[in-house]
This record gives sequence, C-alpha cells and structure tokens, in this order.
Amino acid sequence: MTRHDPRGTIIIHDDIPRRIPQIGDMTLADFPAELGLFPLDEALLLPQGRLPLNVFEPRYIALVEDALAGNRLIGMIQPRPLDGMDGSPLDDTGDADMDDGYSTTLPLYNIGCIGRITAMTERTDGTYAITLTGIARFRLLRETEMRRGYRVARVDASSFVSDLRA
Repeated sequence: MTRHDPRGTIIIHDDIPRRIPQIGDMTLADFPAELGLFPLDEALLLPQGRLPLNVFEPRYIALVEDALAGNRLIGMIQPRPLDGMDGSPLDDTGDADMDDGYSTTLPLYNIGCIGRITAMTERTDGTYAITLTGIARFRLLRETEMRRGYRVARVDASSFVSDLRA
C-alpha cells in the first residue's frame, strides 16, 4: 500500500507484520524464559554494544542456527575460572567431568547480556561470522538441560529493564 506524508513524500506502508520486534521496540515480554548461552572468556557484551564473533565450534554453530530459526537471541556470559586457572593452587581432587577444559563444565558468573544477531555471514566451511547487539543484561537463574551440545539457562532480565530505555 502506498501513501504520502503531509509533505507529499511517498511512504511505502508494509502491512506484513514483523515476526520479531525491532530492537528499539523490544520489551521484557520479548525475552524468552530460557536462553541458549555462549560462555566466552574475555569477551564482554554490554547493552547497545556490538560484539563480532567467529563461530566455529559445532555446539555454537548449533546455537547460532537455533537462534536464527527463532528470535535471534543469545545469552553472552563470562565463565568463572576454575581453581588453578587464576593462579591459585589446583584442587587435588580434580574434575572427572571436565572433558575438554572449556566452557561445558566451567561455572558461570550470575550476570550476562542478551544479544541479538544483527549481522551474519555463513562461510563455505559451515562456520559463521556474526555480530551480536546487546539488548539488556540478565540474571542467570539456573541452568537447564543442554540442547544440541550448548548450555541453556532460565534467565531473568526484569532487574535490568532500564537497559531497554538506554
């Protein structure tokens, strides 16, 4: 449908509703109760910030694919260091569940940031280059079962509603 504004400029009005809201129109109701997590050490996403990521691990490729098929939201969060990783002595009991020394078993900090995939390039080798735009911080309530190899958690962003107005 074509119409004109008061100055006579043509405005193309699209009656097709968006499946997901524009970033500036998002409210707490647009955030899912469960979010796929991307624990990444030394990478910080803040509200209204942008974070480019090179996604090559199979579990995080699955996370990106699932996010693209849905609301395009991913929870970025920092892993907590295990004993010994921060210079303190190692616990002599070890961690029998530690399969690769990476983020599948590392404990997580309590606060992360909900990021929306705002740019994506799929490479011929099946990896992705994505850009996340920070929407709002979240509090990690509890982790749930893993999905397709990546971590999933119940999250709550209600304490950070002011991030949506920034």
